[in-house]
Amino acid sequence: MGRFNGATVLITGATGGLGSAAAKAFAAEGAQLVLSDLNEAALADFAATLDAERAILGGNIADEKLSEDLVKLAVEEFGRLDIAVNNAGIVHSFVRLPQVTPRRRTAWSKSTCSASSMP
Repeated sequence: MGRFNGATVLITGATGGLGSAAAKAFAAEGAQLVLSDLNEAALADFAATLDAERAILGGNIADEKLSEDLVKLAVEEFGRLDIAVNNAGIVHSFVRLPQVTPRRRTAWSKSTCSASSMP
């Protein structure tokens, strides 16, 4: 008997490194899985490798309707949702560190330092 027997776990970004590791770990502990990822083909292939009850729904998590549909899927398939691993990232743009201006680096440094020094 696993620690998560009977629990329903929703994992977004399920085919990436952290998402797939989480899915494998929860599956090994007896969880029922609801998996989502942007790459639907990779999602289906990955889900087929898991030894667990599972439901999948691909799509872009930036679309709020997908979040609603994932919760509905969990309830319809397994009667409940116990844990949500919101692992999918939403990125608006990437900036290489050398492209960040000194002024922005200073602002980032100040905000990071002040946040880390809070009690």
